[in-house]
Amino acid sequence: MQFCRDVNHSKLAIAQSDNIVFIYKWTSTSAPTEKSVSVESEIRKVWSGKKSICNKFPETSPITSLVWPPKRPFEVIYGSSEGIVKIGHLRSNKSQPLYKSDSYVLAISTNPQGSGIVSSHIDGTIHICYFPAKGNGLVCSKLTCHPCPAYAIAWGRAICVAGNDQKVVFYDSSSGNPERTFDYSEQGKENPTCKEFTTAAFNTTGDSVVIGNFNFFLTYSWNNDTKLWGEDRSGRKVVENMYSVTALSWKPNGSSLAVGTSCGMLDLYDACIRRFMFKNTFEIIYVSPSQVLIRKDDANGPTTLLNSTRSQEITKINIFKDPDSKMDRYVVARTAETLLLCDLDSPFSPTTELDWNWNGQKEKYIFDAPNACIISQAGEL
Repeated sequence: MQFCRDVNHSKLAIAQSDNIVFIYKWTSTSAPTEKSVSVESEIRKVWSGKKSICNKFPETSPITSLVWPPKRPFEVIYGSSEGIVKIGHLRSNKSQPLYKSDSYVLAISTNPQGSGIVSSHIDGTIHICYFPAKGNGLVCSKLTCHPCPAYAIAWGRAICVAGNDQKVVFYDSSSGNPERTFDYSEQGKENPTCKEFTTAAFNTTGDSVVIGNFNFFLTYSWNNDTKLWGEDRSGRKVVENMYSVTALSWKPNGSSLAVGTSCGMLDLYDACIRRFMFKNTFEIIYVSPSQVLIRKDDANGPTTLLNSTRSQEITKINIFKDPDSKMDRYVVARTAETLLLCDLDSPFSPTTELDWNWNGQKEKYIFDAPNACIISQAGEL
């Protein structure tokens, strides 16, 4: 049995043992309307109502993998034991093949943008498919051939692939060439007893990936300075008697990781890089170099997500007061190439990111208008 949820947390896709993909819709009993309601409580309310079957896609063979691409709420992707990868259209309640192979589909993953999918097959082949863009058609092709069946596959900045050869390989999604390989076949004090890798999952920004094995899981991160993938030793967790890790899932804001095992254990791990207090009022939580959570020091306060859509590392954060209420409200953050602006009173509003080359030493920020920011430097606006 396979299952996944859509990005809006209102539907659940389940591939059952009778070879049918069911789409369940969960109805909310009450919708949150106040700005003070956090994203977590909104999700809880969505999943607290009744459920109903809104779609079903019958197949002739068992469904072996299932994924719901981000930003595509009306399309679900699944693979079968016949080697066929299909797309199910929720609006028409019809399915169509994306591509066919002669090999059993082991796993399917989607990129963070939701613009494409990648699948691994039991003969080691890796197939990639990009959804139609404006003026373009569907583009599907064989990306590469892995030395062994890739039970673990995930797509972020690169495509992370691992199987039963005790190696983790990062492939370039454009050329299919390997970017870096980590070999755990040599056992020792530094390496835990490595068996086959079973599952993998990237965080929402695509710059950190977790891979499960027997009694442990590993974390890899992208280094913006060296432009290389590296293992984060602080993210290596060895848990005796945990057995094989069979499921991994990130919280949508990247702050937590859920780990499930073959023996029914489910653990939740804090996944932040670092955290600190700002003005003794706000908690700043770095869940990745390009993604920051800002939470007021209040258990019931909202959580605001500050995210660089260009995957730039956020190096500096400041919070300015509202001229009228005299309360801290407006966030200004910097990366090496961009400027990010955010309103804490509107936690569900997207972050504004602009190209910015000034050094920031003599800049003055004016927030006289609620939805606008005026920046002054050396007499220029």
